[in-house]
Amino acid sequence: MADLGSNQPLAQQVYTIDQVAQCLQVSRATVYRLIGEGALEAVPVRGKHRVRPQAITRYLDNVQKRARESRVGF
Repeated sequence: MADLGSNQPLAQQVYTIDQVAQCLQVSRATVYRLIGEGALEAVPVRGKHRVRPQAITRYLDNVQKRARESRVGF
């Protein structure tokens, strides 16, 4: 649940597909693919996908973890 005490409006506590694509420096298609694969969690808002900042952080943490593991040989 969003922090209702935050000074940031609720609408700004989620990102659009375009914003996520820009943040990750990938295409919109890649963002949709990541969502479809379950690698990036999104929530439906009036029929459109929205992504919480925490979901982006989790995705990046998982990517970094996999990269470290592949270098170590796990």
